[in-house]
Parts: sequence; structure tokens; C-alpha cells
Amino acid sequence: MAPRTYNNLGIQIYSSGTSLLADIDGSLARASNINFGTYYPGGLHGAGSFWSERDVVRSWLVKGAQRVVFHNGDTLVYEGKIDDLESALMQAGQGVQVNAVGQWGSLMMRRRWRKLWADQRISEDVWQKASTDPAFGQEKCEVDRNQRIRFTPKAEAWATGEMAAVLYTMPVGETVKKITYDYNFQEGGQAWELTIFNVQASTDVVSITATGSATGQSHTLATPSRWIELRFYARANQTPTSDGTYFGQFSNITVYSETSAIDLTEIATDVIGKFTDLNSTTVKIASNTNSLAPFITSGHETLADILTFAAGFGDASQNPWHVYLLDSEVAASPDGKPVLVTEQRPALTDYEYALRVDEPNLVAPLSLDRDYSQIWNWIAVDYIDANGWTQYLTPDDISWMKDTASIAAYGQRDYQLSIGEATDKLAEDYGTRFLARYKDPQYVMRQPIQVQGYLRSKNDQKVPVSQVRAGKRVRIENYQQDLSGTGLTFLINSTQYDDSTETLSISSGPPAPLIYAPFTHPRLLAEEAAATTPAAPGPEPGGEPGWESWSKRKKYVRFGRGMGYAWAAWQRMTNAEINRLIRAEKQRRRR
Repeated sequence: MAPRTYNNLGIQIYSSGTSLLADIDGSLARASNINFGTYYPGGLHGAGSFWSERDVVRSWLVKGAQRVVFHNGDTLVYEGKIDDLESALMQAGQGVQVNAVGQWGSLMMRRRWRKLWADQRISEDVWQKASTDPAFGQEKCEVDRNQRIRFTPKAEAWATGEMAAVLYTMPVGETVKKITYDYNFQEGGQAWELTIFNVQASTDVVSITATGSATGQSHTLATPSRWIELRFYARANQTPTSDGTYFGQFSNITVYSETSAIDLTEIATDVIGKFTDLNSTTVKIASNTNSLAPFITSGHETLADILTFAAGFGDASQNPWHVYLLDSEVAASPDGKPVLVTEQRPALTDYEYALRVDEPNLVAPLSLDRDYSQIWNWIAVDYIDANGWTQYLTPDDISWMKDTASIAAYGQRDYQLSIGEATDKLAEDYGTRFLARYKDPQYVMRQPIQVQGYLRSKNDQKVPVSQVRAGKRVRIENYQQDLSGTGLTFLINSTQYDDSTETLSISSGPPAPLIYAPFTHPRLLAEEAAATTPAAPGPEPGGEPGWESWSKRKKYVRFGRGMGYAWAAWQRMTNAEINRLIRAEKQRRRR
């Protein structure tokens, strides 16, 4: 075998943290068939594996769930956790196949959290009747939940101190730290009181005793509490009229489990603070102040889903954002734990790697296709408002939901987006982001680019292909059909490295679909339970390569090589997005 020039991989395994496992019998030094992949967003490291030739009946210090690292010299190229050890006895010899999964899969897709960052629900299952104790006048009061929580006393005799109340409960381990609201209080000539009550501290957060109204009220609890109540008291022996003259009302209620603004930066920082399997550094959490309120999990969501959904809203300028994990060695204080990253998706105006179609390290074939079938330049959005009514936004309402340059070049192409429960602003933002994504034709890499040995960097240095990862950009310098005169630039979505041949497969696009998180505008629990699940795609007839079967048990749906979507993300796609993906996959395979 000829000596290697660029890729000389070594394997290290850690029993825990930064405690390196000793390679007593040289099994790791003799390992072969090293393979690994990276993907973006999510990731960065995917599946990894190697073969260790050894006596399968002998004891081995290598165990499941240990951290495995591949290095090329001093550069870490892969990090994951051992998921499977397969001992094999074959005619040619015996050994152990070691299979690993990247930290995103082993940690972010296996840990779950139920947290209500900013909750605007006002339904009866969320704000529950506080008590049936006789001291509570629940039966003497109507509670109206039509975009508000309004207490209207019935025309019955009330005794001083009697009250009606509704109770809000945070999940175990979480507390209410802040509440914002509007109020309207009308006591007429009688004596009533409207309060927000801290149950654990047994104190009022606010007490309203004078007729009046106000908007934009905000209170931070001096003592965070798992429970708070909205209360409506009688402060005298009195009988109200039956015409609704007397009432106390809260509206535009948002209950917060944090005091900071709820955005991607806050959510990512909270995840780091909660889960000690992540490195504690937050230096890779870029600032994104786009408000995500309301934002809550729908039950116990995986960390991967929570962060992917939060990043899916982009920023206030409609730029796409992504989240992923970097390897533990990039931390200022490495402790064997991966580093969480949030960042704006790299723009294709720059690049890290370059190649030409006539370079000797490029392995044929190469297939690039500019797709004109998925251009959409006039966007209508329908959504369900707070009253449960369907509303529409079109370019007739908001001019920037169409692109005149795209219409002039390709003709008007209309697209109807249905996004479920939303506000007018969020519907506008979503339509604008969709337009930015699809107003121009997109190059699609129908099959991976394969390079062997090295890939040139932007400054013309030869980079070992084992060190090239997803999330970076590659420019095909002498491909001029995009008319820019500078070549064609792709964002690398996934890579697959085969050490036996020193070959890297690079995949790109089509870009992941826009993800709209329905739990940011939660439905009633009964509706959640009854929500329909899209029909799952199965293998195509004949089971041809490139189409991976659907698996709810494994929580993913995968298309082709390296393109996959978490099951929860797949469930939340619109039918149009699902159909587009299926059509694209079928078209890719026909080629």
C-alpha cells in the first residue's frame, strides 16, 4: 500500500471525561475500515465506525457509551459515542465492528425537556379552577375565556372574603418568574378586588382595588413560584347585578419561566445551563434577539427538536439560523463534552473550499442541476387567529410578499402557505422567509461530489479530505452557468469519509424545509391528542438504493444519502413540503 500523504487517522477512546483508555493490545492502532460522516444543520458529527481485528472471546476495555475520537494528526475529525459493538467470527478472521453515533444523536436526540418559556394559553386545562372549598365562590362566578380571563360575579349574595380563582402550574422543576398582561377592572359602587397571587410565597404579585384598566403590565416575581393564581375577591357582603356591570379581567397574558427576553439565544443558553452533558461555555451562542414569545414545548420534546424549532424562525431580518454541536476540543476548557453552537447560516457569497471540474482529485461522475420547477414568487399565507377564524395575507396586503424581479424573469408563480395558529406578524414573517428561499432557481446536487486525498482551501492550500466537514462552503471555480463569473458555491449539508480509499463524498441541498413550530402557538390538549399524523412514506417498490424507509421507532425520515429529518420535524411539515421532498427524491433517483 502506498504511503498516505494527507489522511493518517488515529483512534482514541475515553472511558469518561478526558480519561484516555489505554490501547493495551494495540487493537485501536491496528484498526481499519474507518468511516464517518458529518451533517448540517444539527450534527456536526453523524455515524462513525471502524473494524478492530482481535480475538472476540478476550476481554476488551472498549465499552458502549464511551467517547470515541478520530484524529488526523493533531486535528480532530470525528467525535461520537459508541452505540454498538458487534463481534464477528468469519472465515478470514475475527474481530469487533465498533459503531458510534455523533453527540447530536447520542445527546441532543436522546435528552428531553418540558419547559414553558413563554406561555400565552388561557384555556381551562392550563388555568384550572383553583379549589372547590366553600371559601371559594367558584359557583358564584362566570369565567369567560374568549381571548381573556374575565371573572363576572353572578347575581347572588357574596360574603366578604369569598373569591373565584384559576390556578396556573409550571412543570416540576420549573417556576413562574414573570407575568405580563393587560387588565380591566370594574367594581362600580361595590367593593371587589382583582389579584395575581403567588401561591408558594402566599403573597400578592399585584392587587387591583380601583376601577380602571391598563395595558402592557409586567411583574417579576420576587420569589419565583411553581403556582400562581388569578383571583377575584368580594371585599364586602354584597350582591352584584346580573347585567355584567361588575367584573375583573386579565388579557394578553404571558407567563414566563425566565426573566430574560425569550429568543434563540436565551433558549440555547438555558439548555446549556440545564444539561450538564454539554460544555458550559456559551461563547458559541451568537446573539439573536428575534422574539419567540410565545414559546413552549409540547410535552417532553428532545433538545434537538426544541433548538431546531427555535432556530427555524431565523432572525428579525429573515436570515436563516442553524444550531449544532462542535467537538469537545474547541472548548477553552475541554472536559470531553460537546460545545453548543447557534449561528446564522453561512452566506454563499464566500467559501472555504474550492475545486475545478478538471482537477485530478475529483472522482467522476459530477451532476449539477438547476431546478426551475420550485420557483415561487407570489406568496399567500392563511393562518388561524386568536378567535379561531381563518385569515389571509397576500401581496395585495403586504407588497413585499412578492418578488417583482423573479416574476419578470420566470413569470408569476403563486404559492399558498397554511401555517395553522399564528399572529398577523408571524404569518408575515413566515411568508417573507418562504419567498426569500424560493424566489430564485436553486442548484441541486443530484449525487454527491467525490474527492480523493485532499480538497483545496480558498487560499489554495491542500486540506486533507478527512478534515472537511458539513456547514462549510465549496466553490466549483470553473462552473460559470450561474452567470456570476465567480463559479458556483454550495453549502455542504453532509459528508461521508471512507478511510480505506481516502475518499470524501460531499452532498448539498436541496435546503432543509422551513420549520414552523406549532407549539409556539399551542392548541388545547384535546386538540393536540387528536391531531392527525401525516402518512409515513415507505420504501418505494423494489426497494431501490437511495430511498430509506420511514421509522417512527427510530424517530427519523431519511431521503437519499445524508439527508434526513427528525420525526417530529417531519410531522410538522405541510403536505406541500412533504410532497415536494418526495417528488424531488423520485426525480433524483430517475436520474
